[in-house]
Amino acid sequence: MTKMLRFIQLLCEGHNLEMQQYCIQQPGSVASVNIWIEIVKYLNLFRDTPRLWRLNSRVMKQLLETITEGMQAHPVLLLLCYSQVIHTVYEP
Repeated sequence: MTKMLRFIQLLCEGHNLEMQQYCIQQPGSVASVNIWIEIVKYLNLFRDTPRLWRLNSRVMKQLLETITEGMQAHPVLLLLCYSQVIHTVYEP
């Protein structure tokens, strides 16, 4: 999982808006998936299962690094991820 998250992070490095947008919607694909929403859902899984935080600290670190890189310089993605991350962290 860390390798996949790292790959997504590298795709978006350098404020690569084209790849950030592609992670939201894949034009011409049979089924388009918003990868950022799926990543945030994965973050929610960690929140809901505290034991995962301890067992997978490497994955959690990479998860947060990927979200951080992906939302830089993309205002819509920034708002989407920021609101979801805040909800994840502060929702009981």
